[in-house]
Parts: sequence; C-alpha cells; structure tokens
Amino acid sequence: MEAAGFGPEHEDGTSGKGGFSNVGRGKPQKKGKKQMNMDLMGTDMDAMQESMGFMREKSKNLLLPSQMSIMEEVYEQMDTYKDEILRRSEYIMQLRSDSRVCDFIDQDAVKIAGVEKDPILNLEQILSEIEKDEQFERQNLKKGENDICHKEFITFREFKTYFDNYRIAEERNKKAGSVNDKLKSK
Repeated sequence: MEAAGFGPEHEDGTSGKGGFSNVGRGKPQKKGKKQMNMDLMGTDMDAMQESMGFMREKSKNLLLPSQMSIMEEVYEQMDTYKDEILRRSEYIMQLRSDSRVCDFIDQDAVKIAGVEKDPILNLEQILSEIEKDEQFERQNLKKGENDICHKEFITFREFKTYFDNYRIAEERNKKAGSVNDKLKSK
C-alpha cells in the first residue's frame, strides 16, 4: 500500500522514508523510551557534525589491518570473561610483550591531522599516550573513597579510537597544559 508522497509500507508500519507511517497522514511514529536511547547510543557525533557542515580532519591510522587484527587477537585472548573490557595497564603490557606486536612496535602508527611538527607517532608512542590517559585521570582524582578512575579500563573500540581519531589524547594534553598554566601563575 502506498500513500501519496510515501514509499511502500513495511511490515513494521514505516514507509521506508524518514521513519514515517502511512497511517495518520505521515506523522512520525512514537518510539518507546528504550528505542530512543538505542538511537542516541548509535549516533556518531562526527557524522552528525559533518552532515551539518562542520568537518574536522581526522588522524589517519597507518597500521595494516593485519596488525590491528593481531592487537585485537591479543585483546580477545586476555578477555577471559568475554565482557569486552580489560585493565588498560595490563593490556598495554601484554601488547608490549607479545612477539607479534614487537615486530611492528616501532612502525609508524598514526598521522595526526592538523599538526605540522612531528605529525607521525609510532605504535610505542601511542601505547605510551594510552597509559598517560590513565595516569592523568588518577592524578586529577580527588582523594575520596568513592572516586573511580574511569580510565583504568579500556574496550577494544576505545583502543581503536587512538588510531582512527587521535582527539582523545589531544584533549587530555590541552587540559594538562591549562592546569599547569594555572599552577604556574599562582
């Protein structure tokens, strides 16, 4: 069944164009709270900003897909409970001790976007940056018994962002610089 201006209706009641139902003259279907949360979780901020005309040049992963696969295999071997989260320090230590990773640890890993001086980091430098993120967060925690270091653990997806989108470490470094500047001015 087709309504004027809409494509064929699917089994779920949507028209296939923009998530509108043919029933009720093209009004958007109401989504449950759970469905809305799932939609928000899947939103890619970079894609959304790009669609609005804001573009930020991303860093470029210089490692081969086979090299990334090796690091993912190491991750999966360590993830004995299959909960897709590991202690950051243990994972980095395991990568540094894995003979397959040692073969390419000094290889160029990331070309940082928008940087002219030393724009390329090797894998060892990236691993050091990942460790520094945890150390930085620990230093900035207030000394309370309920404080949690969120950077103590890492997912493989988060690990990959250090290669595909180097912004995380850049933001940490900017925060550290502003904190140091404030301390020096006192």
